[in-house]
Amino acid sequence: MARSTIVKNRAGVAFGTVLVFSLLFFYVAPIIQLYEANGYLVNFFPVEVDGVVWANLVVFIFLSVFQIVYMRNMKKRPKSLFSATDGQVSMMLPVFIMLTVVMAFWGLYVVRDSRLLIGDIGEAGASGFLILRHKTLFMIPFFTAAFYMLLKKERRSLVVLGGLILCVMATKNIFLDRRNALGPLYISMVFFYFYWIRMSARNVFLIATPGLIIGFPILSIFINNKASSWSYMFTFSNVVKEISGHFNDIHYDAWANIVAMITFVREGGFQMGHQILGSILFFVPRDFWSDKPVSSGEMLGEYLLSYYNLWFTNISFSYPAEGYVDFGVLGIAVYSAILALYSKRLDWFAVNGTIVERISATYFAFYLFFVLRGPLLPAVAYGVGAYAALNVIPFLLSRLAMRQSDQQVPQHAVR
Repeated sequence: MARSTIVKNRAGVAFGTVLVFSLLFFYVAPIIQLYEANGYLVNFFPVEVDGVVWANLVVFIFLSVFQIVYMRNMKKRPKSLFSATDGQVSMMLPVFIMLTVVMAFWGLYVVRDSRLLIGDIGEAGASGFLILRHKTLFMIPFFTAAFYMLLKKERRSLVVLGGLILCVMATKNIFLDRRNALGPLYISMVFFYFYWIRMSARNVFLIATPGLIIGFPILSIFINNKASSWSYMFTFSNVVKEISGHFNDIHYDAWANIVAMITFVREGGFQMGHQILGSILFFVPRDFWSDKPVSSGEMLGEYLLSYYNLWFTNISFSYPAEGYVDFGVLGIAVYSAILALYSKRLDWFAVNGTIVERISATYFAFYLFFVLRGPLLPAVAYGVGAYAALNVIPFLLSRLAMRQSDQQVPQHAVR
């Protein structure tokens, strides 16, 4: 069924994201990690046969339910919560360009002043100001460049487009964001420019897979080393070393953490919705909610740090594991079905929506890489910030454009 879905181009970008993530994180990475395990996984959890079997069963249930639900035909056109027509946004394009330039200068200022860098904002969540700045305001240049890119070719200027892309690079780079935030954005821009009429899972597989296997390891050289050392660190031998060892790196700990999570639940029991509640109510200050849960990754990280010699708690916690840690096997099935319906919705808008809807749907389809790897709490918090930039702000400005347009219409004289 999956082969037919992909080959016949019946699946969209969100389906392709789930496919690529599952292939790399739940299939290739576990095989390599188990082959080189020496008794321990990448998260320092001991290899146990029952844990491995249960982890594979969790993945199997997740993918099976996802595919079955995704393949169901959509009965009616989905509705957009914040809709803005292409004409209304086009009227406000000068305003977006002005905001983009302002954000670009702000981004360069933040990079220049190292005291203002986002740094490692942690899995428990960043301050409200950091989320507003990096996940909402600094997303405006991306929206502007994407909207301008998707306008009809006769209305585009390559000079203006090039300038907008430079503004995107000023606000979205390795100094201001991590790879999980940069990947969805730049892959989306590649699709907007080259594949906007072919938003298919097949093209996602062909573009995203090499990017994750080759592009991300190369980025690690720049992210994990000081800028002064880049000239001699970026060598062919180091690139080959990063690529060859990437799947056995802690960045691919999603499957290994499912194995550890099985034992964690066996010893401590299910969370019964405590974790998902924390993700949904991420905006509630801890001062008002004394027992507000930390992210699932930090929760499991504390467990591994206490009993299995892991030295940090900033670890991943995959989407199917979020369902299991709260509600068991039923949670996996329900979470998977919700993801399938959401993916189907994204794939519809990515092809059939307005320009604003297509930008948002494509970005969030690739953002599923972050959601799937987890934890869910920061993925939801940062996703809400991006949603405000890609949907709410265009909607509000389009309302302003429509109001100005109505005021310019001459009124009939009263007799």
